[in-house]
Order: sequence, then C-alpha cells, then structure tokens
Amino acid sequence: MRFTSVLLLPLSLLSGALIGCTAQDAAALAPEPTVLTVEAVAAHSQPGFSFHTTLYGRIQPARRTPLAFEIAGQVTAVLVDEGDTIAAGDPVARLDTTILEAEREKLLAAKTIEQAILRRLEKGEREEVIAAARAMVSKLDAELEQAIRDRQRSSNLRDRNAVTESEYEAALFRAKSLQASLDAAKARLLELETGTREEDIDAQKNRLLELDAQIAVLDTRLEKAVITAPFTAIVIRRIIDEGAVVQDGQAILVLSETSQHEARFSVPLAQLGEAEEACGIRVGTVAVPVHAVRTIPSVSRDTRTIDVIFTLKPHSSVIEGQTCALDVTQKVVNPCVHLPHTALVPSVRGLWSVYRLEPEDSGTFRVLREEVTVNHTDGTQVYVEASLPDGALVVSEGAHKVVPGMRVRTKDVAP
Repeated sequence: MRFTSVLLLPLSLLSGALIGCTAQDAAALAPEPTVLTVEAVAAHSQPGFSFHTTLYGRIQPARRTPLAFEIAGQVTAVLVDEGDTIAAGDPVARLDTTILEAEREKLLAAKTIEQAILRRLEKGEREEVIAAARAMVSKLDAELEQAIRDRQRSSNLRDRNAVTESEYEAALFRAKSLQASLDAAKARLLELETGTREEDIDAQKNRLLELDAQIAVLDTRLEKAVITAPFTAIVIRRIIDEGAVVQDGQAILVLSETSQHEARFSVPLAQLGEAEEACGIRVGTVAVPVHAVRTIPSVSRDTRTIDVIFTLKPHSSVIEGQTCALDVTQKVVNPCVHLPHTALVPSVRGLWSVYRLEPEDSGTFRVLREEVTVNHTDGTQVYVEASLPDGALVVSEGAHKVVPGMRVRTKDVAP
C-alpha cells in the first residue's frame, strides 16, 4: 500500500502539469473576437438648409360673372346656350320693350307741343292781335270820353233837380267802369307790344329740358333691355329661358373668361418670398409661364396662409378648375447637420439618435449614442440638430447591427 501511494503521487503531478500546459496552449491558439465593420460619414455643421416642396392650387378665370338685366321685364330672347363662346359686345338676351316704346312716343308728342309754345313765346303775338288790342284801346278811350261828358251833364242837371239820383250814379259808375276797362286794355296792348317776358321763355325751355331728360331715361332703359357680353367668354350656365319675367339684378347667364386665367395658391408665410419669385407653374406635366404675380396681404384665419395669385400667359392646356402645382425651394436658417436617413436610430419617447464613433488606439472605434432633433427629412436625407463635434464620424449604414459601447471598424469614410 505504501509503495502504491508513492507511485501514484508522481503520476498525479505529471497529469496536472500536462493539463495546465494544454489550457495555456488552447488559449494561445484561440482566434481573437471579430470586430464588425460599418459604414460611416463625417458630420459637418452648416448654418442652415433648403429643401424643395410643391404647393397645389386651382386654375380659375381672371373674370367670372353672372349677367343680369338692370331693369325688370319679360325675357323675349336668350341668344346663347351653355358652352357657347361669345365675344365682347355680343348681345346675349333681350327683354320686351313694348311699354317702354309707347312711353317714349308719348313723351315725344308732349315735347312737340312744348316746342310750339316756346316758338310762340319767342316770336311774340301776331300783328293782327296787336292791332286789335290797339283798336280796343281807342274804342274804350272814346267811350270813356263820352261817359265823362254824360257824367258832367248829369251832375249839372242834378244841381237843378232835373235828373234823379239814380241816373246820376249810373253815369258816374259807367265812367269809372270804362276807365278801368281802358286801363286794362292799355296794359294788354303794352304787354303785346313789349313781347313775352324772359322768365316765361326760360320756364318753357326748362319744361323742354325736363322732357328731354325723361326721354333720355327711357332710351337708357331701352338700351338696358339688351344684355351684351362684357368680355370674351364662354357661357358656363344658362339660368333663365324665354318667357320668364325677371326682376332687376336677377341672374340670366354665368360667363367665364376664356382669354385670361389665373392660378391661386394658399402659401405658408415661410414660403411666401420663394413663391412670389416663381416664373411658372405646372398643370399636370405641362409648364405654364406666369405673366404677373399678386399677393393678397391677409392671413387666412383657418389655414394661416396667404393667397398668391399668378396671372398666366395664354395657354391651350389651361382649363378652369384644374389643379396646378408650384415648385418652390424653402430656405431655413438654423444650425444643423446633414446626414443620410439611415443614420437615424429610434430613441426613447419617440425621439431619435445617431451612433457616433469614438476612435481608439487599436484602430477601432467605440460606438456612442448621441441624441438628435430632426428638423427636416425628404425620405433619403435628414437635417438634424445635434451636439456632434465638427467632423465626427457617424454610422450611416448598419446602425441596426451595433449597440452603444461596441467596438467596430469603418470602411472608407464618406465626406
């Protein structure tokens, strides 16, 4: 037994030595851990960025108006139909003018009468009338002279009680009556010889002017009984047909201008300057040049935008109601970093982060998480706010394969 124990002890030591040598050799021969290779870009800060965006608007005619009569009446003719193109000045509808024409004839007859009266006033009375008035004065003068003699004779006889008191008074009153008649006849003769007073002539002229004004009003109403097109347009709606009785201002037709169109856009304040400098718009795939730009200086209460209206040059592809597009470039002044969209990594509470690479002595990099704020993205590129050192390397591809603290290598760094 003692011999056996002594023999086993060297064997145990030899086995332990052999096992220790085997573990050391295995450790020395084991391969080093594989370091993942990722793509990276250098992050450079810039003062701002710009991006392209498309605004959508609507084509509208420069002028669109409902046509109506300015007077009431019965419609006798509607000369156009929906879809018809009409030129400026073309008649499109008429009213019945029978009553208006009858009133005009009545006023013309009254004017003829007043003109005859004015001519008589300006020319004065005929010589025959003046001669008759002069003869009347002579006759009354003779009769007055005879009446005065009879009165004197009656007075003498009255003193001698040869006539009654009533006979004397009759002679006296007859003389006074003839004197009054003679005075009236002389005044009438003087009026005839002097002619008509200027005031009477002026009053008659004013009556003629009043009639002319009434005739002019009727002529205007007759003109208003016909509607003409105010501009070259197309009839887009016919509301009233023949036979209908319409009130003044009641719409008959709706016209839309064909020679001039506009494009209206609701533009955010941040893009207003770029929109106002645009020289063309798109209707589908067709580019339409712009003639002029107008801005309505009022912010919409609902959309917080400003309406910008583009006056378009004539183009056959433009139709009222079409959707049009305006491509603008918006500039944003805000320090940021430009990165590919694939560099973004979801963070906590819906935020975003990127993986920055911190260089090590061994030529590898240590992955560090950096929180960022996304300002804008177009689906492939992203502009973020971040506290990254200028020129720092950021994982651009394969960010889903790494975690913070991991050692990685990089391919050629994109500028």
